Amino acid sequence: MGPAVELWKEREMDKTRKKYERLSEKIMLWEEKKKKKKQRESFIEQREVLKRQS
Repeated sequence: MGPAVELWKEREMDKTRKKYERLSEKIMLWEEKKKKKKQRESFIEQREVLKRQS
């Protein structure tokens, strides 16, 4: 393969790698957001249970 093909291949791999990293970061942020929401809901639920018991 010629140098032009190698250069093109390297550029495509770089684009794919960056796209994967952005998507991975987006997924991690989404999971973190869902986890925080679940913790918040759990805390509110526990607080309501304690109010009912009092």
